[in-house]
Amino acid sequence: MNKINNRSMMKTLLLVISVSAAMLASCSSNPMTLEERLATLPGATVTKIENDTLFNEAYEINIFQPLDHNNPDGPGFTQQVFLGYAGADRSVVVETEGYSARFRKSELTRMLQCNQIIIEHRYFEDSQPDSMQWQYLTTWQAATDQHRIIELFKPVFPAKWLTTGVSKGGQTVMFHSYYYPDDVDARVPYVAPLNFGPEDARFKPFLENVGTPECRQRVFDFQKLALERFDSLFPRLLSLAEERGKNKSVVKIVRPEGSHSTRINNLPDEQKELVFSKLEKWLEVTPVDL
Repeated sequence: MNKINNRSMMKTLLLVISVSAAMLASCSSNPMTLEERLATLPGATVTKIENDTLFNEAYEINIFQPLDHNNPDGPGFTQQVFLGYAGADRSVVVETEGYSARFRKSELTRMLQCNQIIIEHRYFEDSQPDSMQWQYLTTWQAATDQHRIIELFKPVFPAKWLTTGVSKGGQTVMFHSYYYPDDVDARVPYVAPLNFGPEDARFKPFLENVGTPECRQRVFDFQKLALERFDSLFPRLLSLAEERGKNKSVVKIVRPEGSHSTRINNLPDEQKELVFSKLEKWLEVTPVDL
């Protein structure tokens, strides 16, 4: 009789645990409110700031970040973040700055009529650590700052996410995308510096001195071997380039007469319509022509 009762109690206990786990899972799937998120941000100070008609609320947030994300329990700094809240059901534009940050509406935020998060780059303005340990000013550390902030606010905003930035901020978008490709649904880097020309006078002295002599020799040996096997390697590279060229989730816009101030809104109509159609497909939001 005791064995039967024990088995019955065990089954009941397992049932209670299963039901409790299901209830917890159901609760955790519910989006977190903005108020709950702001109240539970780890090591952060939150200040409400003035906003305009696009946002219902706006905040300046100074959030703790590890100086070295490989050592999260080590020393840290506070990173400045600006949040413009338009609604929990709207998309989020994250502007990754290359330097300091200030609160403003980006072109994409105005086009998409959505939430906005602006992240100041580590080691600039109000996001400087007490000790400037330069070995932690790397693309991966900065990208991980951004990744952590996005992860903190994902429970509040279940809709689509997009990263954007201008110039060095555009580079920051690309670096973040490289390290954390699954963080967001779309990326729009503006005038991000990349070298497309076959000649660049800065390369030669840099390559002659970077790394160790042994490392440079290994790179040279690989390049030599690739040239020796050109006839077999080149067709493979052409095939690979052709396959990647079929990727329909990437749009490259080149405006020959463009400048550092080129934006979506001043593109020719045909190019602008192409960008708008892709944004609508990726984010499930219809952009507004400004």
